[in-house]
Order: sequence, then structure tokens, then C-alpha cells
Amino acid sequence: ILCDRMNDRKKFREILKQGVHKDALVGWKRKLPENEDKIPWDGVVDFVCFKPRQMEDIVGHAITKHYIFISSDSIYMACDPQKTEIASMKNGGKLLEEDVYEPEDVREVKKRNRYQYDYGNGKLMCERVLQSSDHFNQYTILRFPDV
Repeated sequence: ILCDRMNDRKKFREILKQGVHKDALVGWKRKLPENEDKIPWDGVVDFVCFKPRQMEDIVGHAITKHYIFISSDSIYMACDPQKTEIASMKNGGKLLEEDVYEPEDVREVKKRNRYQYDYGNGKLMCERVLQSSDHFNQYTILRFPDV
């Protein structure tokens, strides 16, 4: 099911919290347990979550067995550039998941590339909302490179 949260946030939330309704399973091999009207989605892959409030919709409403958040390596553009560079050198040119450092001066970081900072910081804040929630038993965060 495709749903555009940017154009219809209310519908998006309803789809997330309804799970798969029993009427949608007509003709499927999968059956609902007795006395249940809905079952969780097997998985939700989220490409279009850019702001913390959008992630709050997910952790507050989604009924899914596994949530996959498509983040970005641009999160490092919202980090302290010197600390990120040092971490990269220590790791043979690679950045690790934990190499996220708050900048001492956000204004200086924004000067490098305002768009990349805003985009990366939004994705980073979404990751933090997800990581601080206990809503999901399983979730995955993928930090793809810019394409």
C-alpha cells in the first residue's frame, strides 16, 4: 500500500494504526486469529520521513512487526566536522553508526551547506525519536549515501 503522508497525514496515521483489516484478506491464504479485526503489517519501509513529528506519527500509531527507516549519510553533515573527520581517519576512512557528534557551533556547520545540514539534521532527529521509543520490537535504520 502506498500512502503519501505529505498530502494526507490523517489518512496516513489511520492506515498505520489499522494494520491489515480482515476485509483486505479475502482470498488470501493468511487468516486472522479468532476475534481479531486486524493484524500488524509485516513491515513498513519508510522513505519519506524528514522531521521528528513525522517519526512521532510512526512510533505513536504504527502497527507493524518490523519498521525500516530510510535515513541518509547526510546526517554527518549536521555533525561537528572536525570530530567526524577524526573518527573517519581512525576507522580507515569509514564512519561508524556511533560517529555522530553534536556541533559546538551550529552556525558554522550550517555555513558549509545549509540544505545538507537541514536535511541531515532532520533525518538525525528522526533516528533519535525512533531510537528513544520502545514502540517497536524490531526496527532497522539504513543510512544510504546520496544518490
